[in-house]
Amino acid sequence: MRVKLKQKYNILLFLLLCDMSSIGMTFDRTTSTETIRDTCGLLYSHTNIHLARVSQSDELVNNFKIGYDGEIILSDDDKAIIDIIPGPNGGGFFEVEKLSFGKLRKVVIESEEGRLMKYYYLGWELKNFEPGGQQWLADILPRIVRNSTIGAKSRVKRFFKKGGTFAVLEEIKNLKKDYVKTRYFEYLLAYNFNHLDLEKVIQFASETIDSDYHLSKILQANQRRFLREESTTTAYIDALEGIESDFYLSNSIRSVVKNKKITDVQLIKLLWLSNNIKSDYFLSLVLEDIVESNSFKESNVHQVISLSKKIKEKERKTKIVQKALSRKKVLLKEHKENMEAIEKNKKQHNEMYVRIDKMLIHDLDDKALSELLTLIGSQKMSELKTFLVYKKLSGKTLSNEQLVRILLSVRNSFNSDDYLSYVLIAFAPKVKKSPQKVKNAYVMAAKSIKSDIYFGKIMRTMI
Repeated sequence: MRVKLKQKYNILLFLLLCDMSSIGMTFDRTTSTETIRDTCGLLYSHTNIHLARVSQSDELVNNFKIGYDGEIILSDDDKAIIDIIPGPNGGGFFEVEKLSFGKLRKVVIESEEGRLMKYYYLGWELKNFEPGGQQWLADILPRIVRNSTIGAKSRVKRFFKKGGTFAVLEEIKNLKKDYVKTRYFEYLLAYNFNHLDLEKVIQFASETIDSDYHLSKILQANQRRFLREESTTTAYIDALEGIESDFYLSNSIRSVVKNKKITDVQLIKLLWLSNNIKSDYFLSLVLEDIVESNSFKESNVHQVISLSKKIKEKERKTKIVQKALSRKKVLLKEHKENMEAIEKNKKQHNEMYVRIDKMLIHDLDDKALSELLTLIGSQKMSELKTFLVYKKLSGKTLSNEQLVRILLSVRNSFNSDDYLSYVLIAFAPKVKKSPQKVKNAYVMAAKSIKSDIYFGKIMRTMI
């Protein structure tokens, strides 16, 4: 194999670094790579494409010096590298070396035009990769992958395919460093799974990651997803118990308060967690956000004022207390207005029901029926009262045209399959004796029911 252009450039660098006349050798552009490598041994390996390598990761793992670029694909037993997908720098490679008692061992694996080129150095001498290099790599690779991010993406994919979320979490237990665990969580959370598994992931992250930085990184990066359901929001808030840093804890609490309408219990838990914040500055930021949030209620005022007593700076403390008391007045006013509105609506509903009840004392002509259906359609009554009105109406003497109008109205009067099905069953005896156009209207109303069980029950009343 003749020397490639890039390799020739590196050979020239090598010639500048090495006095070739001292070993009686001269090279020109036609000299093969093998000749140079055999002559200069390991020194060549540092002047070839291994010389100015741009690595996405340089790590010291268990006294092994590691460098790689691209996505490393491991065998199922983690003892061999079976592929390297080139990374953003263009070239994919992996190299590991260890110096022990003055003796160097090194493996270099490069992705070159879809093939893996494998090199093994023992001391200053290039050896055949098989069997020595292959065996050495098989011995050390399982330890390296559990102490580094090498092969993380492909390993998560492999475990998830075999056993889902649980299998990946079990493997994360075996990882040694927080930054490695964090990378595995990042790859795991790229997959879609149900909220129950998501709760487990949040809980597991809080239990296995000691670093405030790495735990908060996972929580913040996936916040929108974590805060989607009430149960996962609770798991997210529970995970904050493990964060000691004022900076990360306050940022996480503020993110929850700002991004989601939370329950009373969740807000109480966040206020309790705020008690762990020692910094006046960060605590005041948290309390201000809580007071201004939509989740804040009059019942939270005492807890906020109590927490504000921890703040030594008088101006900050006074500002928070004033805001809390001001919000309390607004909330009490809103509560009073809401209660008045509820009472007013309740009164209107009762008045409407009384009015309808009076209309149903006698049989209805077409004008009275139109007025009744309009009142029902205003949706100011509960579904229970609406059902009772239709039930009474089913006992009245009705023309075929009136029956059709009622059945068409029924479809839009209920959200519940239960009430709709009970109303249709109440009208079934009349419909059975009516002409086909009434039966067609009955079937149309029945088709509004989502439940197959209720639909079947209604259709059997026509047999």
